[in-house]
Amino acid sequence: MLKHIVDSENPIDDGKIRRKMQVVNVAAFIASLGFGFTAFYQFQLGPDWRYLAWVNFGLGFAALLTMTLDRFGLEVKVAYFTVWLFLFLAHDISVGKNGEDHLVLLVGPPLLFYFLGAAYWRWITLITILSAALFIYISLVVPLHIPPGETIWDIIAQSYQDGFVRQPQDVIFIVLILGIVSALFFTSYSANAAIDRYEDALEKEFAVSERLINVLLPSRIAKRIKAHPDRLIAERIDDATILFSDLSGFSEFAAANGARATVKLLGSVFSAFDELVLSYKLEKIKTIGDSYMVAGGLDPSVKEAQPDSVRMAALAIDMIATVERVTDNLHPKVSLRVGIHKGPVIAGVIGGDKPFFDVWGDTVNIASRMESTGEPGRVQISPEVRDEIAEYVDCERREVINIKGNGEIQPYWLLKVHDKPATSHSSERLIKG
Repeated sequence: MLKHIVDSENPIDDGKIRRKMQVVNVAAFIASLGFGFTAFYQFQLGPDWRYLAWVNFGLGFAALLTMTLDRFGLEVKVAYFTVWLFLFLAHDISVGKNGEDHLVLLVGPPLLFYFLGAAYWRWITLITILSAALFIYISLVVPLHIPPGETIWDIIAQSYQDGFVRQPQDVIFIVLILGIVSALFFTSYSANAAIDRYEDALEKEFAVSERLINVLLPSRIAKRIKAHPDRLIAERIDDATILFSDLSGFSEFAAANGARATVKLLGSVFSAFDELVLSYKLEKIKTIGDSYMVAGGLDPSVKEAQPDSVRMAALAIDMIATVERVTDNLHPKVSLRVGIHKGPVIAGVIGGDKPFFDVWGDTVNIASRMESTGEPGRVQISPEVRDEIAEYVDCERREVINIKGNGEIQPYWLLKVHDKPATSHSSERLIKG
């Protein structure tokens, strides 16, 4: 029954993706600052340095552009930044490896796990292998400085002409580098795989708790609790409509049919009630046993063409029809008794570990008596409700009843609810007689 709460789509924005984007943005910003400072310094050195200054300025600007790619997704953002790194290294080694910037090829690829996560291990593996091979090649072939009159391509071509002959110590160097890269790769992968698992579990638990609090409490109340968890939530509503309903014959049905059939019946009926309440933009307050309580007029942000009392009357008729449909073939017979009243109420949240939203006041008591003194399959409304919705409904006066603490009250049976006032009836809801 609660599977939809646990398995439904996570409505929360993917904070993990946002955090990874922020990490990439920070790295790109730091890189752009470094190249910008280098370019500024080189501009001060004179005309001979202008070319390198402009190249570094361009690299810094290109790094800064990484921060504008959020709308294209994390993958595009990281791919762009990776390409930028390779372009920077290509420029850097074009004059020799004196700066040792090619060390980025060792530590950079494993760091991609912190940008993308362990799920991208195939792509990161490919980048790591290519980077390690390039690092080894640069370390063994490219000199500290490119001789005057030559280019990096001349150096590469010469290495192929010489047959790429290596010394024994070079083999040791290659094995050492491969060991370092493997250690960095698997350490980063393992750490990020664990982080991803823990984050996914935490996000799922957080999403479940978010959905649960929104199921248990009205959304506006849930937002207030999350914003100020220690603040008392209590308010007076001067004009609320309260509905009480009770399944008549339920105790006999439960005694005759056992636990599974009883819970199945309540689940079917109350789930249908929940959908009806949402469709009429009213608020479910609580269920107590086989009783179901609804309120309207509590949320001032709800703006509907019909007053909440009219929508509550229409809900009551639909609830009775729902019970008749669900219990049509059941035995013993189960039917719904409904009572509605309106007036001022106090609303608030009580409870510590298990907070719940409730309403109190004489209005609630009278609504409860409207239900308890009614009849199965019928809706009994107070005179206050009848006076407000008279243009929308057809009613039948019944005998006066006495309510303790309130004296005599003239209630009415609700017969029909029209979508529009009596002067322009277009459609109606009818309680079967």
